[in-house]
Amino acid sequence: MIRKIAALALLLVALTLPSSGQEALSGLKELAVCLVRELDIAIQHAVLGRLAADLQDLKIQAHQVLNVLVGRGGPGYDPQFGDPGDGVGLVVYARRLAREVEVLDQRYQMIADNIRFFVDSAVGHVQRSLRTGKAGEARAGLHHALAYLLAARGAPQDLPSEGGARTLQRLLGG
Repeated sequence: MIRKIAALALLLVALTLPSSGQEALSGLKELAVCLVRELDIAIQHAVLGRLAADLQDLKIQAHQVLNVLVGRGGPGYDPQFGDPGDGVGLVVYARRLAREVEVLDQRYQMIADNIRFFVDSAVGHVQRSLRTGKAGEARAGLHHALAYLLAARGAPQDLPSEGGARTLQRLLGG
């Protein structure tokens, strides 16, 4: 019942927004789609890294995760390991989301803060995985990064205070 009321309220707000507000919401929906897509890619490579047979293979996957996280030109980005993402970087998307929701609609601010925190934390853990020469430590760092990436993606049914990119998609009707 509460979800139906929330969905109806969101629909009423969207219908009463001027066209520029509706365009901004459309841009926010597209940003949420990009976040989920890139998070899915980073999660896939973090899982592959956790399953890697040796430290060298683990680090290849970890570099790919880092490339998806930081994007071209970001700290630690290394094209020789490949970039399975779109090259923009989850860090860039998370910061863009934080700026846009601050200007557009602060109801989504908590979600944007969650995503940014989780993405930034994942970067730190992947970087630690890449610095160590011990497979166990690298695997543990990648495991922690994976946990943060999963949290950043979240689930559609999460409350906004706990939610990630999928929660944002649900709230935006996408």
